[in-house]
Amino acid sequence: LYIIRVESEVKENDKNNKEIYEGDIVALNSLPGFVVEYDEENARFIFNGEYKDPEYGKCGFNLYSQKEIEILGNIYENPELLNTTPQ
Repeated sequence: LYIIRVESEVKENDKNNKEIYEGDIVALNSLPGFVVEYDEENARFIFNGEYKDPEYGKCGFNLYSQKEIEILGNIYENPELLNTTPQ
């Protein structure tokens, strides 16, 4: 049995020049716990911090420069980086 995961590339890179994908867990300005998600209502990718802490909220990519974003892992291979796993 093989599990195939399809993730959308965001077309952005983090501070280490790694490509960012939907489902990645990132740190913003060294604050960890944001999940990259697609916001269908606004047709854009966002950072969702509500899985780690409801106070973090959600925000768009336009609020952060490449040097402020660092990929830590993803929700499939590193769910321990979050308090809970997204549904």
